Amino acid sequence: KLKSLFLAAPIGIGIVVNKNILDVNNMICEISNYSRSELIGKNALFLYPTVEEYSLVGSEQAKQVSASGVARAESRWRRKDGRIIDVLLTSAPVDRNDLSMGYTITVIDITEKNRAEKKILEQSRILRQMASTLPGILFQFYATKDGNFGFNYISERAGEIFGIDNRLDTFFKKFVAHIPAGYQPGFIQSIKDAVDNVTPWSYVWPFVHDSGKTLWLQGDSNPAATGDRIIFDGVALDITNLIESQKALRESEERYRNLVEMAVDGIVLGSHEMIIMEINSSMEAMTGRSKKDITGRHFSELFTPETLEKTPLKIEQLRKGETVISERAIIRPDNTEILTEIHSRIMPDGSYQSIFRDITESRKLMDKIQKARNLESLGTLAGGIAHDFNNMLAGIIGYIDLARECAVRKSPDCGSYLDKAALISERGKNLTARLMTFARGGDPVLRRGRLEPVIRDYTSSVMK
Repeated sequence: KLKSLFLAAPIGIGIVVNKNILDVNNMICEISNYSRSELIGKNALFLYPTVEEYSLVGSEQAKQVSASGVARAESRWRRKDGRIIDVLLTSAPVDRNDLSMGYTITVIDITEKNRAEKKILEQSRILRQMASTLPGILFQFYATKDGNFGFNYISERAGEIFGIDNRLDTFFKKFVAHIPAGYQPGFIQSIKDAVDNVTPWSYVWPFVHDSGKTLWLQGDSNPAATGDRIIFDGVALDITNLIESQKALRESEERYRNLVEMAVDGIVLGSHEMIIMEINSSMEAMTGRSKKDITGRHFSELFTPETLEKTPLKIEQLRKGETVISERAIIRPDNTEILTEIHSRIMPDGSYQSIFRDITESRKLMDKIQKARNLESLGTLAGGIAHDFNNMLAGIIGYIDLARECAVRKSPDCGSYLDKAALISERGKNLTARLMTFARGGDPVLRRGRLEPVIRDYTSSVMK
């Protein structure tokens, strides 16, 4: 019966005398991959991958047997197929008073156990590393059906981040005490709802540190029912920077919105398809239409058909990233028109922005200034023409007077004086014709000529 038990035992059992294997059971054969005949009679050294390991086991065995009568050690064996395995060896002398009788040994293959332990240790290391760099804590929270709750685990960073030690029995009470009173009921209720409904928990709340600094936290966890408990594995992250960034963004958007609303110019924001998405109050006043009436329309619907026909929208230039400046007329609901100067450009996200400036009054003022300048030019022109006509009339009258005197004296020069008077009259006629051409909008006739005869002609008439 003992022999049968020896052979069928679920662990490896053998007898070693003077370091030689005297007998082994089937399990040692299975562990080592050797047959009984290959093992019996052999020195146990051949099972070890190195002499050093064999010697270390022997030395440790001698110490422990001397102290307690039983030795226990972990080592390695080399199987027949060459694979190295981890083994747990236990040995005891057959007769403690006579060690020459040999030792009974037990062998357990712990390769898979060690591998699993290494894997667990590695996962634990990774988890600790993640927990040490995570901007928050990892936790495992439990709740029972009778209303009890608490923590099974809280990562070590709790003290660093919250200023609270991670003692499981006191953490929750201390933690809640740092939540502002106005947020405590909502925080507690969120946990109760997740427990009662066995649903994921997610909540954002403030936490006041002992230093006075307010942290914003976001907690998330998923439930798993195990017996009479509901286990929540989760994380509580410090999202203070995110909350502050969102607050700064909202404040920036509010400042931008106020800036847009307070702008004197009309501002239009549109989609990449030129659909109006947003306008400011100045644009409402400029067009005489409400924001509700304008948004959703195509950009081209703001302008008169004549404006679009004369100057089509320069969409391709906008898409190339150019700033397009144009002047366009807008018709208001009361059928009045205003002239606007528009600066348009594409935004980085593909939408567009246009700034409208009402230049109706400034254009009218410019027209008045231009008319005044034209009148001034006409005055200058009229003065020059009057001067020319005065010179012509002086010449004509002078020659007529000379001709009259000649007629009294019966001088032969009368005809010459009258011819010159007629010539000056012809010059006046030509000047009048040119003025009529200018008045009708015709282009003046330019031609090359020599100044000498013109000067001589005018000076001769004046000198005489």
